[in-house]
Formats: sequence, C-alpha cells, structure tokens
Amino acid sequence: MKKAMGALKILVAEDTPFNQTFILRLLEKNEFQPILVENGRQAVEAFDPELFDLILMDVQMPEMDGFEATREIRKIEARSGGHIPIIAMTAYATEGDRERCLEAGMDDYVSKPISASKLFKAIEALVPSSPEEEFDAAGDGRKSASLEFDGLIKSFENDHDLFEELVDIFHQRLPANARHTARYPEEQRRQNPDAHRSFP
Repeated sequence: MKKAMGALKILVAEDTPFNQTFILRLLEKNEFQPILVENGRQAVEAFDPELFDLILMDVQMPEMDGFEATREIRKIEARSGGHIPIIAMTAYATEGDRERCLEAGMDDYVSKPISASKLFKAIEALVPSSPEEEFDAAGDGRKSASLEFDGLIKSFENDHDLFEELVDIFHQRLPANARHTARYPEEQRRQNPDAHRSFP
C-alpha cells in the first residue's frame, strides 16, 4: 500500500551537527517524521521495521560506519524478513562509492552537500506517495542546496533562522571539519584502494 509522504517515519543516521540540523529541519518542514541517531551502531540498535519506513544513512561515522551498519541491518532482515529502503549519504560520490553502497545493501545514495530535490526524488522512488498526495520534488521550497548565494536562501526554503543557525554551526565546527577533510584521503585509500585511481 502506498503511504502519504508526510506520514513516513525516517531513521536518520548522521554524526555532524551541521548536517543533523539541516536534514532534520528539511524533513520536518516537509512533514516527514525523522528520528536521529549519531552513528552506525545506534542505527542498528534503533532499527525496527515496524517503526521506520526508510533510513538515511551517512557513510562516514564513528564507531560503525554506514556500510557496516547497513550490512548488519540486512542480516537482521535475512532472519526476520522484510527490506527497509536505505539511502546512503556520502560526501565522496565516486563510481567506486556507488558500487560500495550497492554491495553493502543500500538501495540508493545522495551526495553531500544534500540537494533537497535529489533527496526527495530518491525517497519518492523507494517509497512512492499515495495517489492523493502527488509528491513534487521540484516544487515550492524543494530546491537543490546550491552554493550560489542567490539560490542559497531558497535552498533553506527561505528559512532565515535555519540559515543563520547553520552558518553558526559551520563556523564553530570549521577546525574539526578541516581536520576531517584533511584526514579523509588516507582513510579512503585504506578502505577502498582503487578509489584514488579515478583522480589525477
């Protein structure tokens, strides 16, 4: 049975405050019902097919990453039945990452920074809306999260308070974000030795 998009309960596994705030507010403003966990282990522990309709799974998280968490959830389903849609969220969307997502058991992925329209299209593709609620991923307020300034506020659905809140979070987290970015290439090479070959 098709379900109204606003009735969807979504488990969000994301560890960074900036993305947590943006994704939760984006989902809530569009009448989804998100529940947040901060790492893959918590996602596995929170997983309940009777409670959630879909999972948004960050790939890079502490304690247990999104790939391992997805594999653990699929193991649970192999024993109990069912298949919950899982959408990966990754800042490093290469062809190799896409293959890793699919191999881990994820159904789709969206790249960061999150594009609202692409995210909603991915959700709609996996959990179609009911006939009485036609979902328009490109409709009012559901604009792609663009870095161009004249489209930036619109990407936050003209929510100036959210925009200012995220700017503050970004500035507070800037040193940590820079360290994470600098550390990633070596982590990526260890986890996926072939990934760096796609780059000069």
